[in-house]
Amino acid sequence: MSEGDEGTVPSRSGSRRFLIGALLVLGPAIVGGLITIAPAIYQQITLPTALLTYTRTTGPAISTASGYRQISTFTIANAGKVPLTGLIVDVSTETGQIESSAINSPRGTVAKEQASPKDYQATIERLLPDDVVRASVMAASASPDAPLSLAVRSNEVLGTEAASGQEKPEKGLAFELVFATSGALFAVLSSLVAFMLARRIAGDSSSDVIRYALFLSQAVPLELNGYAQGQLTYIGAGDLLLAAGLRGDAAMKSRCVAGLTALLSVERRMRPASAAAIRDNLRRLGVSMSDAEFAKMRATAANPTRDLVAARRLIASFFE
Repeated sequence: MSEGDEGTVPSRSGSRRFLIGALLVLGPAIVGGLITIAPAIYQQITLPTALLTYTRTTGPAISTASGYRQISTFTIANAGKVPLTGLIVDVSTETGQIESSAINSPRGTVAKEQASPKDYQATIERLLPDDVVRASVMAASASPDAPLSLAVRSNEVLGTEAASGQEKPEKGLAFELVFATSGALFAVLSSLVAFMLARRIAGDSSSDVIRYALFLSQAVPLELNGYAQGQLTYIGAGDLLLAAGLRGDAAMKSRCVAGLTALLSVERRMRPASAAAIRDNLRRLGVSMSDAEFAKMRATAANPTRDLVAARRLIASFFE
């Protein structure tokens, strides 16, 4: 080894010692800094976003002596993770007229409504995550093709139309997890199909119950009762009864209250959300019931699939 080579050995050893010393001094500081900013980075990545979605369901155009009538139902949901404020639902028509309208808002909220022959607008001050609002509009027109325009927005975000059956995928879901759970998913889907088939088989009695209650209440034109056959939901029927009760005289209001009460008393299989919506419609017509009274009514409700004739007699008893 030459003299020059011997002179470089201490220099290289010193550089290594300097680097090791720097890492020992700066390493904890770097790690501590990463630990400090990690929550902020995570919060930015997973920050909840505002999301307002809506879907629309439009029934068939029914031909009447004065033209065509059509019922449309709009379902608006806060699908995000933050509350939304200043919700506005605006339904308008250019070629027809809006004859009646109703809105079902979450419990504890009040919807302010403005209606005219060409426009219906409802506002709600605050909508929490997973809250759902349903608005129903009956429009009349000279043509069966008279579409309604819908605008939904809040102070935070504009509403977007959600595709039917669309679901949001979970972030970071591994392919292995999907494959491993495919068997369980298939079993769940099979049960769901069986459930839907059972609901379809039992659907005739439900549609008969709805149609019969609407018929006795005289809340909608007689020719629209056919729309209830397999197409009108309990919430939709409840909203029609609410709209008719709000705009009608005392006798009409009394019949609509009877119709809403009959629906709660005659259908045990009704979803809890539908029953709660009908209860809220009764409240808006001036008929309130305690939680205990409501629970008792639902617990003793009839099952029309077992005895449809008895169920129809029960409905009629509310109008006597």
